[in-house]
Order: sequence, then C-alpha cells, then structure tokens
Amino acid sequence: ISASSWWKDSLDKIETPDNKTLTFTLKQIDAWSFSSTNAGSPISSSIIPEEIAKAPDFMDKELIGSGRYQFVSHENGANFKIKRFDKWRIKGEPWLAGIDYKLIQEQAAALAAFSSQQIDSVAPNNKLERDQLDQKHGKAIEIDNDLSASIWTLEGRADGPWADPRVRQAVNMAIDRNEFIALMNFGDGQVSGPIPPGFKSYALDEKELATLLKFDAAEARKLLAATSFDTSKEFELKFYVPGDRPAQFAQIVQSQLQKNLGLKIKLVGEDFGTWLQKSLYGSNFSGFITYPTLSYDDPSSYVGSYTKSIGGRENWSKFFDDELDALVNKQKQILDDRLRIEAIKDIQRKALAKAAPFLPIFVAITSTATWGYVKGRVRGRGSYGLFTGQAYIDKS
Repeated sequence: ISASSWWKDSLDKIETPDNKTLTFTLKQIDAWSFSSTNAGSPISSSIIPEEIAKAPDFMDKELIGSGRYQFVSHENGANFKIKRFDKWRIKGEPWLAGIDYKLIQEQAAALAAFSSQQIDSVAPNNKLERDQLDQKHGKAIEIDNDLSASIWTLEGRADGPWADPRVRQAVNMAIDRNEFIALMNFGDGQVSGPIPPGFKSYALDEKELATLLKFDAAEARKLLAATSFDTSKEFELKFYVPGDRPAQFAQIVQSQLQKNLGLKIKLVGEDFGTWLQKSLYGSNFSGFITYPTLSYDDPSSYVGSYTKSIGGRENWSKFFDDELDALVNKQKQILDDRLRIEAIKDIQRKALAKAAPFLPIFVAITSTATWGYVKGRVRGRGSYGLFTGQAYIDKS
C-alpha cells in the first residue's frame, strides 16, 4: 500500500487541528480518496508512528500496530495468529481473546475440520460443497452468500509476439466463460466485464458483454491465422499454489487455448510470494498469468490495470496506451456521479476494443459457512468489521 499512487500523487498532507479531527489536503482532485485502496484502507485509517510514516517501505516488510488485535506469529507467511489488545480504547472490546487463521491446503480436510468444530468458519469452494454442508448441519450453521467482487482473470502480455492486438483479440474470443462457471462453480456464477456486475451502475450490462466477450472458436482461429503468431512455440501460464481453484482455473485456460487456438501452454505453479513479487509485479511470465482480483470497494481500482503504471510499478503486462492512461486518470477528477459512471463505462469499452491483455472471465457466488455459536459477526464486504466488530463465542 505504501506504493499506492494516491499516497504519492494525490495526498499533500494530513493535519490534526484538534483531538477529534483529521484534515486531508490533496494535491489534486480524486473522487475515490476514501475508498479502501486510498485514505479509507485499514492501514491508512490507523494511527502510524511518525518514524514509520517517513519510511513507507518498512510497512511492506513488517506487521505493526496497536488496533483491536495484536499480531502474534505466523508460519512461513501462513497460519497467522492474533490476540486481543487489552489496552484497546473501548473497554471490553474486542470480545474474542484472539483469532487463528489456518491455512488448510486440502479443501476436503478443511471441510472435515469445520464439521468436527476444529475450526469455526470455512469457505465452500462451490455450490455443491455449500449444499452438502447445509444438508449435514442444517440450522446449526449459518451460510452467507454473496456475488463476489473478485474477478477470475486471465492476464496476458502486450509485447513481443503478443504486441499485435489481433492476437490478443483472438485469445479473448477463444475463451468460453460459461464453461468456467459450469466447471468451477456448478453454474453458480456470472460472466463479468472489467467492472464486476455487483457494481450495477458502473458495470456493462449482460447484453453488451455478450458482444464484447463473444465466444467464437472458429473466428478466433481465423483471426490468429491472419497474424504472424507462431503457434509452435510453447508459452508459460503461471498460477499460485497451494489451493485447488487457482490450479483448476489455469487448467481450464490451458485446455481452451489448446483446443480453440492450438496454443501450447505449459502450466507453472509457484508459491504465492514468488508468484506475486516476481511473476506478477515483475512481469516475469512469457504467456499468461491467472488470478482472482482483489474485491475492491470502488470501480476505479479495477480499471487501474489500464494505466502505464500500476501501484508504482510499470504496467505488469507491458500494455502502454496513452488514451486509456489519460482516461483512467481523468475519471478520478469527475465529481458528478452520472458523468463519472459514463466515463468508466467508456473506459471498459475502449479497453476491450483495444484488446487490453487483462481479460475478465467470471465472478463466483461466494459462500462462508460459520457455526451458529459465533455471534456478532459483521456480514458483507469491506473493512467495516476490522474497526467495529464485536464477535464472540456462545456455546451455552
């Protein structure tokens, strides 16, 4: 977050005229200043020691803070443990003594641990698993369902053999998005444009997406054949491990591009740290990289991939387009909601027309199953629960 463009380009200073007021002064207008990726994030909304604020790289390496909970430990970047901060400003909160986030790589093991109450909450992978938990435990558990704001994404490149936009258009046309929904979620999902359908005002409607994200294998092959693309060369597709779904998504991409375009794709699974820092941020992939995006709470963050610089780093896909770069930055300065909505819709249309190598595939219906003895949970997206949650255990 210390590399966020908002911190460097938009924020001028923060002042505290009294004990209950923060005054933000900006260098430039930004309509999304208080979204979770900017001034509304859990990190930036906390009070940070001055010596750390002066060295933002520190925040990329260490976990700090004295919020409702305190960091205790982790095991190689997983299995985080946090404990209650007894000096929290509201006496009696938080009610939980601590939280353990357990990484269970095998979903079957995670579901078994949940059923035996070794863990209190679990995320079913799909509708089938959700229904099985419901049938097994009934009213003893609570299941929250939501149309995810996380878009399963196929990211390619815009340089080298991928520089011809017709090649990238062929890839888009060779993707059968409904097959992903059927295989990964038993039909429990929705085709998504660059802005997920949950943002109803900003998202392109289904009729328009049916044209812009049209699946036509024959036309895709014809379009690719008209270019000088060498289909005999093998390209890598990188995904992160562990986890069943990232691997499954990558396998479906591999199968479709082989069947519909004749591309040779080698799957490469990497640990998350290597995948994120070297492959994604470092643009170290020869063909494709796949992932579900973060669930942002503002549409602007989704179209940020079309800029020349993403989070202070050069565009991951080497996609450099002057028009889109200017339009993405310009929409941040539009304070009229209606005009900003149209501006963001226009960006999505132009990005797909230019074959920007960030291909949205689908969003899933996501579920979380929790035992009924966990009380006071905050439901829905966003960071609200980090600050006001009053969860507690009641097995009486």
